[in-house]
Amino acid sequence: MCPTGALAFGDLDDPASRVSRLIASGNTESQHPEYKLNEKVVYIGLPKKFVAGTVVYGDTDECAAGAAVSLVGSGKRLTEEADTFGDFEFEGLADNADCTVKIESKGYKSKEIPVKTGTDIYLGVITLQQLFSK
Repeated sequence: MCPTGALAFGDLDDPASRVSRLIASGNTESQHPEYKLNEKVVYIGLPKKFVAGTVVYGDTDECAAGAAVSLVGSGKRLTEEADTFGDFEFEGLADNADCTVKIESKGYKSKEIPVKTGTDIYLGVITLQQLFSK
């Protein structure tokens, strides 16, 4: 047994073994199931895909704290507000999902960005333009 408990070893043919119970829990997954290798090493808690970015206002070049950011795709709609630094992040996303990130803030043109979660995505700095120029 691993002293930290991070690794589990055992007899897969013994249903009472710790490793068999972990497999039976349904919480394990392969690193790359798309390869269909039927590997013997499986994982619990693999990180899922994420989409993140930073929102700023084009007229002031300031962080767009509080901007409404939503991600729509795979039958889900996730929403959050950009933090104090204008940052947002959606985690735990399905692999290879077609999604749209929509950013809105009062007085600014909304912006929609299509993404596909084949990899982790950092959209970089996203600039919102004022609806009406001064």
